[in-house]
Amino acid sequence: MCHVLDCALGGRRRLHRVVDLSYRAVFGRSPSGLGVGPISAYIGRRAPYVVSPGAVYTITDEPTAMHLHALFALSERQVDRLEALFSTLVYTFWTHIERNWQRICVEIEHGTIIRGQYERF
Repeated sequence: MCHVLDCALGGRRRLHRVVDLSYRAVFGRSPSGLGVGPISAYIGRRAPYVVSPGAVYTITDEPTAMHLHALFALSERQVDRLEALFSTLVYTFWTHIERNWQRICVEIEHGTIIRGQYERF
């Protein structure tokens, strides 16, 4: 499913997909017993027009989640924008692609994910 975007120029409509850079939060407890965790965990449900499948948003390991977001984002032809709660996630995303682009290209070309470590940021 794609999101319809009204274009300011000429009033034409076009379809696009969104890369939403987030991953599952790991919660803990403070010494006084209060629940603690990242603010990104409190954002609402994922829109149906995001590039990465729902399973990617259940991953708690940031590097793994970034790798999968990169795979799905670079495989999609109709990406309109990149969204992230913090700019550091965008930096991490592009740094991961820069360091692992050859592996990502092979994985996209063959339609498989290579097991093992990738160069971390």
